[in-house]
Amino acid sequence: MAWFKKDRSTPEDQDRRKVKVPEGLWLKCNHCRAIVYRKEVERSARVCPKCEYHFPISVEERIDLLLDLGTFREWSAGLEPTDPLHFKDTQRYSERLQAAQQSTG
Repeated sequence: MAWFKKDRSTPEDQDRRKVKVPEGLWLKCNHCRAIVYRKEVERSARVCPKCEYHFPISVEERIDLLLDLGTFREWSAGLEPTDPLHFKDTQRYSERLQAAQQSTG
């Protein structure tokens, strides 16, 4: 009698046994490493219910928290950095700006 036996099931049998969980239903806390339910975190204002770690929020969420609905107007959306002093170190500032803009898109 063998102590260990090889699982002789087919891949189709294994697929039937797997439970399908929708993506994005759970979050992993960056601080305590606990797995928490996403809706529970959102109900508690993006704070981990286990360790009270504050999850980061997007710019849009921050604006919605700070301002009344429909009152935000963005100014100078196309604003870009310039080099009015024509600064030069080991590399020109304008060249550094171009390289940074190309690398970040």
